[in-house]
Amino acid sequence: MFFKRLQFLHKIIFFFVLFLVLSLFLPLFPVENVESLLTAATFIFAVLYGFEISMAIGNFNNIKTQLAIENADLVSIHRFAKIRGGEIFEKIDCAVEAYLMKAIDYPLTEHLQTEKEFSAIFEPLCGAAQTSEEHKNQALQYIFEAAYYLPQTRNLVATFAPRFVTTSVWVMLIVLASILVLLILLNRGSDLLSVITTAIFCTTIAGSLVLLNDIDSNAIQERELEYEEFNKSLKAIGKTHYYPEFAIRSGIIKPPRGVSYRKGIFPEFPALTNRERIVVVG
Repeated sequence: MFFKRLQFLHKIIFFFVLFLVLSLFLPLFPVENVESLLTAATFIFAVLYGFEISMAIGNFNNIKTQLAIENADLVSIHRFAKIRGGEIFEKIDCAVEAYLMKAIDYPLTEHLQTEKEFSAIFEPLCGAAQTSEEHKNQALQYIFEAAYYLPQTRNLVATFAPRFVTTSVWVMLIVLASILVLLILLNRGSDLLSVITTAIFCTTIAGSLVLLNDIDSNAIQERELEYEEFNKSLKAIGKTHYYPEFAIRSGIIKPPRGVSYRKGIFPEFPALTNRERIVVVG
């Protein structure tokens, strides 16, 4: 768990130190025909890794795009509801806030668990009557249009959020990476330059797997994707920032000092039910 929470740069430093120590103290054991083995392992690793990283980056970019669209639509719905005014706005205002907070509670892989709060946003529109003011009727029409497209965006977020790289692929990548690292370590030179170069090469191989894992799990921008995107929308509609206590406790979130924010308490965590909300003054 500790290693998982380290920043990417810190993980790279950890691996470099580890491989530097191994390069200094691991006994030399030259392997015959090492060039052929390295060539074969490198080629297979490069092809497999290249495909997986390209797909993982594609999924990651799609998540960012769909989250941006979803949050923009929610803010637009809120603003058009404000134009409409009256009881409809009051209900939509509360519903949008409740949905954004629930979306912050749940990981993106469970984004559709917020269906109840999402549906509540549009319930006030049932039976909404036309008014004599054209701009209010236009605002209502825009909200209905968003109600059509927004569920598609939410479904796309839920589609792209889960991991793409399967366990079997991870096994193959780790085996190939281990072969490469072992061959490089055992056939290194004994001079200082060879030791440093060996540590760098091995760190690059291990770092490539760490990078793939962070992108595939959305951990590379976890704070931004899971929490800050929705908090930006809360701020845009005039609400106070909100963070779950478990995110603060785990170190993912570090609330700004001197700023008021809301913290969600979950007595039955990891079950995300029975949330108790309190106001914390920074």
